[in-house]
Amino acid sequence: MKRFTRVFIFLIALFVVLSCKKEHVEFDPHTESGSLRLNMGINVLLTQNTSPSSRAAIDTKNFIVTIYDNKTGTIAQDVNKSDAVYEYGNMPEIIALYTGEYYIVASSLKEMPAAAWETPYYQGTSEIFTIKKASVTQLADITCTQQNVRVTVSYTETLKRELISYHAVIALSSNEDAHLDFDKNANLAGYFKPEKLVAVLNGERPDGEIIRARVDLDSIKPGQHQNIEFDVTFSALQLNIHVNTDVDVINKDIIVPPDEDPIEDPDTIPVDPTPGPPSESISIVGRGFDIDNAIEFAVGETQNVVVDIDVPQQIYNLWVEIESEFLTEEELGTLGIPKKFNLGDLTPALKTAFGPEGLGLIDGEVRGKTSLVFNITDFTSLLLQAGTHKFIITVDDYDGASLTKTLTLINY
Repeated sequence: MKRFTRVFIFLIALFVVLSCKKEHVEFDPHTESGSLRLNMGINVLLTQNTSPSSRAAIDTKNFIVTIYDNKTGTIAQDVNKSDAVYEYGNMPEIIALYTGEYYIVASSLKEMPAAAWETPYYQGTSEIFTIKKASVTQLADITCTQQNVRVTVSYTETLKRELISYHAVIALSSNEDAHLDFDKNANLAGYFKPEKLVAVLNGERPDGEIIRARVDLDSIKPGQHQNIEFDVTFSALQLNIHVNTDVDVINKDIIVPPDEDPIEDPDTIPVDPTPGPPSESISIVGRGFDIDNAIEFAVGETQNVVVDIDVPQQIYNLWVEIESEFLTEEELGTLGIPKKFNLGDLTPALKTAFGPEGLGLIDGEVRGKTSLVFNITDFTSLLLQAGTHKFIITVDDYDGASLTKTLTLINY
């Protein structure tokens, strides 16, 4: 009897252990669930450049709504189907999700196209929310904003008169296969991923000369409108590319030398030409003094220092680099002036720091001139410390030729 009792107890214990093991193996962490009530709305926040027709054309019922697991960042699982991806116009009002933390991404397309005509991409993300066992969670509306960049192209009347054929190619800098070709009418808007762009003008002059010109478009931001206007001046075929955005206005100049070799493939994005050898035609001469010799004068004294610059092929860049124990990089930085700057292509920040007259160094625009006065007279009285101050002047012309001279001032 005692033996039977011991065997019986053993069998019961073994049964309990096996039952526990079986229960542990088949345990599914996704056994507890709650509900998400999707009575939220999708609001599309449009940019100021969106046309009335485009505003009316946006229909959120086709937006893609995807629920993500906040812990893993992967697409969540709907209790009743394999994933939690829905079309907004057809999605159920109540969705069953397993307990945990989630967030929702609503977008106008499954993914943003690299480059496409008339395809703005809108996206918005909800706050993180928690699904609790046997409870219902409600969400606030999701606001979607444009995440790609709208690009429009136009051509000035001057360009239309000077070129018998022309078209512009806008491409992603990282993937030039992702490009759009804007014809002479340029009626459509292109949309690109928000990264660095390349704009290339391809054209032909009445004499049969083929031209190619390129500009890189930096500071690209989601939601921007890059309005690119191509213009060409009569002299030396200077292409002025104006890039107007919601944020600011960026002026880019591309100079096309008249003897530039044609590029056979119109879709090829040309690389920037390398600088040419030092030019004998460019002249940088001190007025009344030898620029190759130092000018000595007392601290606080105003010295008349004027440099005449002559460039038969027109000035493209005018670089100035300052080397001085007094006008250090830190001191110049407090004035918003870098150690080296280009007076031929002043940034908006430098234009603000220099003022409309360029601190008196130049008189008006630089680029495109064949002669220029570089006047450093006003600077001389500001050199309040004895020592050597060098102004390294480098001039590049439209043909890629270059000449550098160093103007040296010594205070005692």
